[in-house]
Amino acid sequence: MCRTCESESRSIWTYIRLPELEQVRVANWISLKLCPECGTLWCFVPYEPYASFSFLVKWPYDEKCFGSIAEIGDARVLHEWHGAFLRENWRSLAADEIEAIDRWRQRTYMSHNPIDKDFAEYPNEYLSSASEIVRYAENTFNKSL
Repeated sequence: MCRTCESESRSIWTYIRLPELEQVRVANWISLKLCPECGTLWCFVPYEPYASFSFLVKWPYDEKCFGSIAEIGDARVLHEWHGAFLRENWRSLAADEIEAIDRWRQRTYMSHNPIDKDFAEYPNEYLSSASEIVRYAENTFNKSL
């Protein structure tokens, strides 16, 4: 088991407990980071207010795929995927991290974050669930053949 990022058992890290990772690539406020111990890739996004609430979500593909998807809509697909993954999985975290996310949600007035966002008023442009990222990844893989 990786002692740095715990990639075998975790898919999200919250701002209260972020592992030390190496930055690989940046695209419009979303970074791809690498665990130096096991090589797992993670997507890092600092959320408002003041970009001070950062989250890591495990990236299921490679750096090339991240770069190709980042070119779509100024990395909007990646942001929508990251937000969807948080929204769908945050309750699986440890109690102290759930409490931290609840504090963040309160700071965003329970609306200006990807968990509480009003999708009727502000719909996503590219995807509505994290699993839909596979469409963009497959397109990337098909282009490279």
